[in-house]
Amino acid sequence: MGETVFAVALVVVFLLFALLTAAVRTARTTERLKRHPVRKCPFCAETVLLEAKVCKHCGRDFAPVSSQPAEQVIKRPAEDSTIEEYERWKKSQGL
Repeated sequence: MGETVFAVALVVVFLLFALLTAAVRTARTTERLKRHPVRKCPFCAETVLLEAKVCKHCGRDFAPVSSQPAEQVIKRPAEDSTIEEYERWKKSQGL
């Protein structure tokens, strides 16, 4: 009986750890996107900083932000968005 309780407690602790880790990771990613907005490179489709003039992945030059089509610029989630909204946004952006 005691071994079963220990095993269940161990599983619960592991699940809580996994949940907290995911929440912290999501919060950190949201903060990073607020500080450093990103867009997709039109040539290799990798994510680069919004201010970048050269893709760090493929080395191609691309136009400044002002001349980029609206669909090329990745819009950040709202500051008060929930984790679920952020995950939907992340999935829609292919990140």
